[in-house]
Amino acid sequence: MLYRRADFDDHAFKFYDKNKVNNFSWNGVTSTSLIVSVTKKFQRDSSKTPILIIIEIDFEDVQPENLNALYLAPFSAFPKEEEVALSPGSIFQLLEMNKEKSEVEMRLKLVTNA
Repeated sequence: MLYRRADFDDHAFKFYDKNKVNNFSWNGVTSTSLIVSVTKKFQRDSSKTPILIIIEIDFEDVQPENLNALYLAPFSAFPKEEEVALSPGSIFQLLEMNKEKSEVEMRLKLVTNA
């Protein structure tokens, strides 16, 4: 699992409606962490809703040798963050947007990023 934090306003939620979108891509490097607690410090905008993004990687679908990602801890000024960067154009499947928990969770599956 990889974890990421984002802040959404009401407009942003409309882009992630499971009834309207199945797969999507973020067209930039996607910074994530192997440690969920690390993501909490990246909540920036208190006027927006904090979202915990959980990214699943099924290695039956995405072979490790085809995973376009960099494990950045050895090169980082903050190695304990366990940062993993996914390449631009990575495609995600929206599995769930759970707004019923105390913290909104978006669950994604990495489809491809080769």
